[in-house]
Order: sequence, then structure tokens, then C-alpha cells
Amino acid sequence: MGTKTVTADTVYSELAIDDSVTSITLTAQWFDIEKPSGNIIVGTNIWNKFLNDITFGLFFKKTQTVTIEANDNSADQVKIEYLLSGVVLTENELANKTFTLYSGSFNIDPDNEYIIYVRLTDAAGNAQYICSNGIVLDGTAPVIDGVKNLRTYCKAQTVTITENYLMAVKVNGTEIDLDGHGSFVLSPANGQQTITVTDNAGNETTIIVTVNDGTPSISGHQTATAPIHANARWKAAWMA
Repeated sequence: MGTKTVTADTVYSELAIDDSVTSITLTAQWFDIEKPSGNIIVGTNIWNKFLNDITFGLFFKKTQTVTIEANDNSADQVKIEYLLSGVVLTENELANKTFTLYSGSFNIDPDNEYIIYVRLTDAAGNAQYICSNGIVLDGTAPVIDGVKNLRTYCKAQTVTITENYLMAVKVNGTEIDLDGHGSFVLSPANGQQTITVTDNAGNETTIIVTVNDGTPSISGHQTATAPIHANARWKAAWMA
């Protein structure tokens, strides 16, 4: 007797030994062809599918914890592997990449850009890829060059901002547009001027400067006047 695999095209004569066989018992065996599913969790963000349109628009300024979950309709354990990539990859490209076996939650640190790719494989060998969106971990505050904190200047100053993920530059609360070199001109004004630069991750740099109009002065940067009397001798002192 023995066993034989039956397909939709199998006929009775292929199963019966001879004409004396009047009955045959067929036992259905379940074959798993369904792929496992899972979640990638970072903070309040959850991804459960493979994304084809990835943007690096999710910002954090501190270390984040990554948790990966998996389940399968067989109730068997699912093998979880992950890959951290700074570039977008297709499923075909992922097939040739080396993944790391997931053994529990792990951290991703600034200053980096990541896409988290995950490969889930069930006991039957069915594999599923899922991935996160692009994640930017930026722990570096913006840099302001051209002026220094709490300094006084006697003419307009060119201020240059260095920041890869710039959100806004403000002077006394008013947003400023930068030129093609990441700079702007800070013009003279009455009193102190506060420059605040913020990036998309929430890092912020603030400095306070004073810019006067450059009028010659006797003391400091304020214009001084005095009456000139006839026959008086004067010796002017220039103070920068």
C-alpha cells in the first residue's frame, strides 16, 4: 500500500493496486504558503509592510529603541532578521544583503540616517520583507558663524548657518531667508538682536549680538557732540 501524493490530475487507477481495491482513504495535509506578518516599532511609529515610496522625514534628536514583532498563521516561531541601511533598497537587492538575526529590542543612535529593513521567515520557508520609512537621528545643534555671542559690531555683519536639516532662522522672532550660501546680512538696529536657529529634530542654537551703524564715536559706539568755541584748540581722538 504505502502513501502517494495526490494532485488534481491524479486518477483512481494510479492509486489502486488492482481491481480488487474498492476503496481508498485520502488524507488531506495542510501546506503553508502564506507569508508571515510583523511590525517595526520606533516610538509611536509602526510599520507593517514594504514601502516603495520612502522619504527621510521622521526626525529624532535622541537615541531611539527599535522593536520588531512577528506572527504566522501556523503559530510556529518566525525567524526575524534586520538590516539598517542609509539608502533605499528594492526587494531584489535585499535578497543579496546580509541581515542580522534579531534577538530583542535594539537602539539606533544620532547622528545617522536609517531605513530599517526586516526579513520574516516562517517554518515553511515563506519570507516576507517589511521596512520603516526613512529615519533621521540628528543630535547636533546648528552652527552660527560670522558673529559671536554677546559681541558688539559697528557695521552690518554676514551671518552663515551650517545645518543639514534646517527648519528656521529667526532674528528677534522674525523668520529670515538665507541666500544660496546659507548666509544672511544682519543689519544695524537699536538694541540687541537675538538670532535663533532651529533644525527639524528640535535642536536649537541662540546667540545675542548688537550691531550699530558705524557712526564715529568718542566713547564706545555712541555719537557724541560738544560745542566748539572760538580760539579753542581741539585734539580729536578716534575710538573704533
